[in-house]
Amino acid sequence: TQSAQGWSAWSPWRSWTLREAPTLGPVTVAAPAGDLSPEVSWSVTSSWSDPVAHRVRVTLAGASSPDQGAIYDSGVLSNAVSPDVIPSSTPWTSGAAMRVWLDVWDNYGLTSQASATFTVSWTPPAAPGISAAVGDPPVVTVTGLTVGQPVQVEQRLDGTTWTPLVSTTATATSMAFGSPLAMTGQPVAFRARTSTVVDGVTLWSNWSPIASVVQAPLCGYLVDDTDRSVYLRVHLRSDEERVRIQGITVSVGLGATSARIDSTVEAGQSSTTVFATGDEAERAALMAWLAARAVWWITWPPNRGEPLPSLRVARTSARREQRLHQTILSGEYDVPVSWVEQSGA
Repeated sequence: TQSAQGWSAWSPWRSWTLREAPTLGPVTVAAPAGDLSPEVSWSVTSSWSDPVAHRVRVTLAGASSPDQGAIYDSGVLSNAVSPDVIPSSTPWTSGAAMRVWLDVWDNYGLTSQASATFTVSWTPPAAPGISAAVGDPPVVTVTGLTVGQPVQVEQRLDGTTWTPLVSTTATATSMAFGSPLAMTGQPVAFRARTSTVVDGVTLWSNWSPIASVVQAPLCGYLVDDTDRSVYLRVHLRSDEERVRIQGITVSVGLGATSARIDSTVEAGQSSTTVFATGDEAERAALMAWLAARAVWWITWPPNRGEPLPSLRVARTSARREQRLHQTILSGEYDVPVSWVEQSGA
């Protein structure tokens, strides 16, 4: 620097080196139809140091940056090894145009970025056929299945909400399932779908067309809660008084002249139903059913011609039975079951 007195001495010298970021070669993506694990290949060169890390991200093809709605992010990987395989669990949309973004770093923290577009596609299984018919109980038949592949059937009992009927593996190209819960006297709709496994991922078909049936109740059934096509036909001896579950507290405050009553909202019903069994085999089947399940459904026979809603219940007492005739040859038993209604569909 200079002043009126002249120039200063020179400062100590300093130097720096200009380094270039790594150079990325073309990025290519191998994604043949039906392959949900596309392979990303790339190459990189650097004039100053070896690349030490990289990152792979996937967005829709129209994204302007890898931060715009990434559906896959490998995170920073401490290597610069190609190729990369994007997991099949990535939430792909069949036939959608995608973009892969690749970032590479060297020892100096310099980075380069490149991208390429690609498409992941597959052919889902065809939707199965379905039909429904009245019966004891109503029967739903699903066709067009592939043995060994999963199949799901749902039913719409209230006209609004779909609930599961059965979820199983197809053992034939056509399968029939009973639905005691469909005995409502009102239209009940059914639909089905099937799936296949591609690259380790289960891909479901579209739902089938809807089939419906109208059938009034015929008799009583116990229906499994997990697989609602599994049922046991039962005969009711009696159905005792229904109690609405409700908490009620009565208290009398200090100096009060009357009691105070606090009650909770009603939370379902409780009762005791007595089932009649005509022989030893029928009794054993009923006792085994009760022993194997904590929660199940009861479908009631009609009351004076009017259907009663099915209830999801749990047993609240130990299993017990009563032999009707005290003779050694008699196999007739009554089986009382105390139960309380359970929430959930």
